[in-house]
Amino acid sequence: MEFMQGPSASSKSKVVRENGQLVAYLYDFEKGNLKRFDIGQTITSGELHISLMEASFPPFLSNFIMVDSSTFFIKEIGNRDTQQIRQLIVSGEKTDLPVLDKLNQAALKEGGDFNMLATNTEYNDVHQRFVEAPTDLNYINLYSLDSAIAKTICIGDKLTDIGMVQNERPQWNRKYVFVNNKAFDDFFGVIYVNESFKDYQTIRRRLPSIFLFDWEGKPLAELKMKNHFTHFDIDFINRELYTFDVHSDEFFKFDIGDILAGLKRSN
Repeated sequence: MEFMQGPSASSKSKVVRENGQLVAYLYDFEKGNLKRFDIGQTITSGELHISLMEASFPPFLSNFIMVDSSTFFIKEIGNRDTQQIRQLIVSGEKTDLPVLDKLNQAALKEGGDFNMLATNTEYNDVHQRFVEAPTDLNYINLYSLDSAIAKTICIGDKLTDIGMVQNERPQWNRKYVFVNNKAFDDFFGVIYVNESFKDYQTIRRRLPSIFLFDWEGKPLAELKMKNHFTHFDIDFINRELYTFDVHSDEFFKFDIGDILAGLKRSN
């Protein structure tokens, strides 16, 4: 096994239990490598245990998700920075899929801000489904690689027109719609802000909500929050919601036992 310095890893890591030990698979954003981080061995020995698994991925991917040991979902900027291209890599070979090809059709005029097509993408192993929430657009894409499900969930009266958003002047007036999302076994959640970029980056007038949906796309609940935050997670054992805000470094927890019980009854 080759030991190396810790990678410049993106947030898209996968933590699994192998032979009773916790292991994390990390995508090295700057080098395009996949590395295996043995958490258990590192804690036990006090030394970093990390090894190179794969070195053939493109660097600076906007999304990287390990589906299984030989299957990887990637998203990269392409076609002269006008599209965000989703692809599947299976055993080292790039594979195009109908459901991904359809999503890849979304395009900007040349010279546009490719970040407008950026999404936060999560994958759930139990349901084998992806959920992606664009930062600038008012809809959520829910799909599986076998196209068993392919839905777009609109938050509002109609889907955002990409061309109209691209022509918005000044760009500060563009809406920052979804901040982040999180996938759980029974449902997924998105952080909904729907505030102009100018206000979000300066005074943050609007308090966010967390929208919860089941894995068929059915809305389950809206959690109207009283604090600003950029990330969230749920502790199902202690039935608590955790929020963290990168702008203020504030970390909160909330008792959501009644909410989780209600979701369970509704299912």
